[in-house]
Amino acid sequence: MKTLAIVGATGLVGESFISILQKISPPFEYVLFASPNSAGKKIKIHNKTYTVLSITKLNEVHCDYAVFFTDAEVSKQYIPIALANGVKVVDNSSCFRMDKDVPLVIDSVNGELATSSQLIANPNCTTIQLAIVINALKSLVPKHLYVSTYQAVSGAGRQAVEEWKYCCGYGSLHSMLHPIHDNVIPHIDQFLPDGYTKEEHKVMEETKKIVDMPDLAITCTAVRVPVSVGHSIALNVSFEKPFSVQEVRALLGQDKLITVTDDVAHNVYPMPLTARGTPYVYVGRIRKDVSTDNALECFIVADNLLRGAAYNAYEILMRIYDND
Repeated sequence: MKTLAIVGATGLVGESFISILQKISPPFEYVLFASPNSAGKKIKIHNKTYTVLSITKLNEVHCDYAVFFTDAEVSKQYIPIALANGVKVVDNSSCFRMDKDVPLVIDSVNGELATSSQLIANPNCTTIQLAIVINALKSLVPKHLYVSTYQAVSGAGRQAVEEWKYCCGYGSLHSMLHPIHDNVIPHIDQFLPDGYTKEEHKVMEETKKIVDMPDLAITCTAVRVPVSVGHSIALNVSFEKPFSVQEVRALLGQDKLITVTDDVAHNVYPMPLTARGTPYVYVGRIRKDVSTDNALECFIVADNLLRGAAYNAYEILMRIYDND
């Protein structure tokens, strides 16, 4: 039986990944790693209890595959060790995403690339739900994307969620610069010299790489909102080709990962509450932009921990496994 290392097993996305494994029976034996502070914790998978090892022991344990749910610095330090040992790696961090030699993969969009390299990068959580929608509409030839994101607190990690729950954002925060309760913060990741943040650049650059449209114009504003789980996107996209709203709904409906949730007469539209815990991308509020020609407005929601990270990593992993 092949051995799978789950690196970052005690984090929010690592836990979400393990929850996927609990519902299926993948053909793996597991080795769990986390930071030295989390070493020794016990995690049960399919009635078998595993002891979490310190990531510093990664070089001491044989494994065939590894999924990394770590930040970029940890991935940068430890993934080369795994690769040198012949491990096939799926990395959830931003460390290698824009490396021209590392495929950046969404299984339903460009999954065939997952078998072309020993290291596969999992995209940014917001990018995943955006790229799935743009890929579904690619026949209309997207020209320009205006993206505004409303990103859940869980995107900032476990500490942010715990602080938000404990003090409603009014107390001393370590994960965010400003209170998040009863507030929105137009600041995710570091600001860059051009005035955009790193998060906004991830959405802009990763989307173009995934859908293989290097000349696609994209601008983004990323905002943190007081929601526990579920990222939302308000998207305006202009196309080269004329379109009807019915045509857009039909194209979106052909994608098995997209659920069209668009019945405003009955107050039905995508929301984090209904997307939570599912692997789908929900699209609604579909309408033509009345201010210009050949432009579409819509609202997109997905579970950032599941669809935006863990489930995509699982799909990549299984494609690699099935090809071996």
